[in-house]
Amino acid sequence: MKFLRILSVSAVLLACKGDEACILYPCPVPVAAIVTVAAANAAGPVPGAQLIVNGTQQGGGCSAAQVTTCEVFGGTGRYDIEASAPGYASARTTVTVTGTDAGCNSCGEIDRQFVTVTLQPLPQAARQ
Repeated sequence: MKFLRILSVSAVLLACKGDEACILYPCPVPVAAIVTVAAANAAGPVPGAQLIVNGTQQGGGCSAAQVTTCEVFGGTGRYDIEASAPGYASARTTVTVTGTDAGCNSCGEIDRQFVTVTLQPLPQAARQ
């Protein structure tokens, strides 16, 4: 008898499962990629490094400690990244971020990508 009650309750819960409310959580924007910006002619951080991602300037996303790292915020998808710094030629790369998008009752998950972009110094004449 107890088994039948458990089975009945389970059947009711399963039948109601599709009726649950969809909650769209206020999900934080994830870090889709971490870009390390390096200089071909020097070790350590690259002063003034910045990124343009998908044609939009990324402000304040780079920090310099032992090396220069920049965060690219967003979800899944393709990111066309251009790194630049004063005295260096710009360098481009493309990153594809996979994972699951946010949806009903879920913030989703991404597979964060890590990439290094190496900048080449400009010839002395081009710096002036």
